[in-house]
Amino acid sequence: MDIGYGIGKAEDRVAMLAILDLIETAEYAIPKGAQKDWKDPTDPRLWTATTLIGRYYLGDDKTPVNIVIDLIGTIDSYIVDSCRLVSHEEYIKYQNKYDLWIKTLTEYYDFFEN
Repeated sequence: MDIGYGIGKAEDRVAMLAILDLIETAEYAIPKGAQKDWKDPTDPRLWTATTLIGRYYLGDDKTPVNIVIDLIGTIDSYIVDSCRLVSHEEYIKYQNKYDLWIKTLTEYYDFFEN
């Protein structure tokens, strides 16, 4: 049974609060598209789709869960396209893209602090 936003398994329901927290408090978003398209971080076309990533500890678990949320931009907001729990290996790929994004921002804005 799919309960929405890509959360289909009953055990994933526990992650819903973490997912909501990520949507509400994500400090940085990764724009979709290739790094070559990131020349101007202020270009509105860059932000037509974006990804949020986060790691959360749920309950007494000692291992964090990895959450990826894909957003689609509208004129005045974003719509959740999908959200899912991903493996450590898949999360590392997103983390590497995030690190490249921060590097791009650092180069674009001399004063940008990470």
